[in-house]
Amino acid sequence: LDILHYANIISLFDIIEGWFYVQIGETHKVPKWIRHEEETRKLLPPVIIGREYLVRSDGLLAEGRYDELLAFMRQTDVLYTERGILYAVIQNKITKAILHHYRGDQEDSINALNEAYELSSPNNLIIQYIEYGNQMRTVLNAAKRNKKCKIPLEWLNTIHTKSSTYAKQLAHLVSEYKDVTLSAN
Repeated sequence: LDILHYANIISLFDIIEGWFYVQIGETHKVPKWIRHEEETRKLLPPVIIGREYLVRSDGLLAEGRYDELLAFMRQTDVLYTERGILYAVIQNKITKAILHHYRGDQEDSINALNEAYELSSPNNLIIQYIEYGNQMRTVLNAAKRNKKCKIPLEWLNTIHTKSSTYAKQLAHLVSEYKDVTLSAN
């Protein structure tokens, strides 16, 4: 930190750590300032606020707090669009596809997935889909059966395969992490 001379570099470490804990299913370990808006506004200047929102969204999704997540994404949709952060706009649409699917609203799920695909396909941005692993597989299975899905079947199958591989690798890593954590205690 002394060498880098960045006053806010610690927030990046917290964001990375938060992402890690969301991935392994330990959302309670995500730093408090990321999980709670009032904490974020106390700690970060407005120009920096936004990067941690993707972690907060994923945490809310992992915890099944769908209504709160939808309300939160109404705010972040505006922020990401105004700032021109395409990656985050796409991720919000993917997240909406997943949460609507789990809420039983297949039409909104497919609409969000179609919108995400339209934005991501010109640049072949796929990692956002893959990192949702089993959740994405479930959404893709439903999309394949839905006539309103405008996404090519080949693309759906590719993402399904990559999401499955990611989910298996993540499960293995989480198991190893928990084994190491238990043996250290």
